[in-house]
Amino acid sequence: MKGIVFLGGGRITAALLAGLHLARYSRPVLVYDRHPDKLRRLRRLYGVAIELDLQRAVAQARLMIIAVRPSSVADLLREIGNFDRPLAAVSLAAGIPLSKLRERVGLPVRWARAMPSPLCRSRRGLTALAFDRNFPTAARNELTNLFAQVGSTLEIREDELDIFTVSYSPSHGYHALATLARAAEKLGLSRKTALSAALTPLRTRSAPGMKATSPWLSCCTKQRRRAGPRLR
Repeated sequence: MKGIVFLGGGRITAALLAGLHLARYSRPVLVYDRHPDKLRRLRRLYGVAIELDLQRAVAQARLMIIAVRPSSVADLLREIGNFDRPLAAVSLAAGIPLSKLRERVGLPVRWARAMPSPLCRSRRGLTALAFDRNFPTAARNELTNLFAQVGSTLEIREDELDIFTVSYSPSHGYHALATLARAAEKLGLSRKTALSAALTPLRTRSAPGMKATSPWLSCCTKQRRRAGPRLR
């Protein structure tokens, strides 16, 4: 039986498989990778089928997911070669437009792009989807449902996809927390205490109906009131 085939068993594949495992996703999933240890780990953790042979993996695909680094996409598609049957494929590689994917592998393959966040590991992800013209309706529904298992989905134009990817990156929050911790450390806190203080917002939740406040926000509000109305 043909199913969903991931080409690449790296971090984003592992995150998606973790979320699908939590969701008790039951459809057939197979993962191809060149590294047997990586494949065995994914099989042990998530119960997926694994394949070390690229051509055998592709032959089992109903929906093919390209999950390698952008710099590896061209070589992977070159190794796959031409297709002799219709196939829906989705690329998770940032920065590679549908036009380039079509140049590498055209009809009868239909292409889509998806940008899932690493938070899909806990089923709290957000995935943006962009579809090529004439992408099969059944495959579109299956792909949307797949990512809906691990969080929210939204369909956007392809020219918005890279902007979306930059703006939603969870690394922004990590950089902000690291900056707060360094500032607190410079003011005299130990590194451990500074990190603990910076991470506090991630460990606390406001009660329903209560406004989130902080000493920093209160201080800023008071200073703004003292300064009077701002010039426009």
